[in-house]
Amino acid sequence: MSDRGLRNDPLLTTDEVASFLNVDVVTVRRLITKGELGAYRIASEYRVRLSDLEDYLRQQYIPARRQAPQPDGEADLEEGSNE
Repeated sequence: MSDRGLRNDPLLTTDEVASFLNVDVVTVRRLITKGELGAYRIASEYRVRLSDLEDYLRQQYIPARRQAPQPDGEADLEEGSNE
C-alpha cells in the first residue's frame, strides 16, 4: 500500500466500527484479534481503515439463492393452502 492511499483512507475507532455493524465493541476487537478484520494498533487502541472494513464486509457477503421457476400449477397450490 502506498502512503498516499493511507492518507486518504479514514481510520475508524472500534466504537465507530461497532456502531456501523450494529454489534458490540467486544465483537469488533474479537474480529481483529482473530485476524478476520485488519487494524492498526495505536497506543493501546485499535484503528480500522475504512477500506479494511469494506473488504471484511465483502468477504462476509452471502448472495441470495435464486429460486428455480416452478411449473404453473404448483404456485397456485401453495398460495391456496393458506386459506
